[in-house]
Amino acid sequence: MSSPSTARADARRNRDQILDAAASLLGERPTASIADVAEAAGLGRATVYRHFPDVAAIQQALLEEALGHGKEIVRDRLGADPRPGYCEGSLGDELLKMTRENLPRTSRWTEVLVGEPIQDEELVHTFTPVVAATFRRGQQRGEFRRDVDPDVVADTFVALTVRAGRLVHGRGVDLETAMQPVNVYMDGLRRRR
Repeated sequence: MSSPSTARADARRNRDQILDAAASLLGERPTASIADVAEAAGLGRATVYRHFPDVAAIQQALLEEALGHGKEIVRDRLGADPRPGYCEGSLGDELLKMTRENLPRTSRWTEVLVGEPIQDEELVHTFTPVVAATFRRGQQRGEFRRDVDPDVVADTFVALTVRAGRLVHGRGVDLETAMQPVNVYMDGLRRRR
């Protein structure tokens, strides 16, 4: 008989296996069933059902994981109490750097999440307040124009970034090309000296 900690480790491993397989499969075939996911994961359907009642629950788990990862990145780099060493220079440059570093990442969620309108809405809702706070700090530091509304700027920045992610992951556009509208937007927000 296995110990409780071994059983938990097996359950975590199975869940990760399901999510990995589902991300790849659902990225190619959005209408895949639980049976398809189980087969792709190399597990029985009962094992998949123990973790997720349906494919929508799997997609939700992938979304939550992606949002959690994204929040961690944004909080560490741009949050109210960022990690030491970040944002010592230009906040605009830091926003662009963070976007460039994280957009091309291949993860188990990008194949499933890119371009889904409801997920885009959740991404915008999650990241807009942090970007708005960062922009306000930049305005206070004199880096950004003061005649623009930080909330509108943040909403637009996040929407452009989500769109750039769709271009990179959904259409195979290279990162530099996908980032051009984001760069132009940020350049227009900088205070001219």
